[in-house]
Amino acid sequence: MKHLKSISRNDHLFMRLFTFLGFVWIVTGSLFLFTANSHAGSQKTGDGSADDTPDVVARVNGVPITRDELTPQVDKNLQKYVKYGMRKPNDGFVKKLRQDALDKLIVAELFYQEARTIKFDDLESKVSKKLDELKEQAADNEGFDPKLAKQMLQRKILIDEYLVLNELKDPELPEKVIKDYYEKNKQNFLRKESARTRHILVEIPEDAKPDEKVEARRKIEEARKLILDEKSFNEVAIEYSECNSASGGGELGYNERGYMPPLYDEIAFSQKIGELSEVIETEHGFHIVEVVDRKPAGIVPYDEIKGFIGKYLNNRHAKKKMTAHVSGLKEKAKVEIYL
Repeated sequence: MKHLKSISRNDHLFMRLFTFLGFVWIVTGSLFLFTANSHAGSQKTGDGSADDTPDVVARVNGVPITRDELTPQVDKNLQKYVKYGMRKPNDGFVKKLRQDALDKLIVAELFYQEARTIKFDDLESKVSKKLDELKEQAADNEGFDPKLAKQMLQRKILIDEYLVLNELKDPELPEKVIKDYYEKNKQNFLRKESARTRHILVEIPEDAKPDEKVEARRKIEEARKLILDEKSFNEVAIEYSECNSASGGGELGYNERGYMPPLYDEIAFSQKIGELSEVIETEHGFHIVEVVDRKPAGIVPYDEIKGFIGKYLNNRHAKKKMTAHVSGLKEKAKVEIYL
């Protein structure tokens, strides 16, 4: 644990190290969280003798996984739920988080053990290159331990190479599979007519006095004139609009018919694309509107949706492939769990 303690005194460096190495991997929906302990701090011997203590929560082919490795992962996951309003998680919930975190550490260890049996080209040069980059970033930080960093890097790169070798990292289906799925499920991709617009809004307070309304009208007319005089819509929206969309140049994206106020909706679905509307008044205030594009009702064309379908199918395929691979590793491994 000596190396771990030296780094833990410098939390800023520790976080930079982990950010740089990318020790939170998202692989087909499964998180492999590698702590400093799991990489180098546990002094795992695999002989089943040196670590026979209550602090060992599992063994993978004799290699111990300790409570010191597990607890930070559980705490990190708990913090996510606390952030979103969970007050006090019950024992069952915490138990489930602990089991999930332990399973991910077990899978990580299985991958590492498998990866160590394979000879990868240029492994040392890859480790050295990354280590040099890390040293450069950590040059001004005390407590940086090159030996620990190298061990962590080697583990990460070994597992990364193993995932690539077994086509487990971002596997992609042929486009024919995606196209076939689209053809068989076209009715799932129906859409209503929609219009993409951008606007500039000058609000009118509910209790506005006549002179305030006159001033709001003057302001929107001034904005309209600037655009007609060929000042960019984007610039005018940023300067004049009182809508949250102002910073994005007044862009409201695509909206289906009936989503916007009636008068706005009428313009969105009747005005020529690229034209600037007259000033209109809705319950929100005074607007000027430009229609950027419209999409007709019907089945979404393949070219528009193939990226979405591809992502869905590739994720599903990757998760299925990963699950099968992990099941195979577990079947031939000796995994002991003491929780």
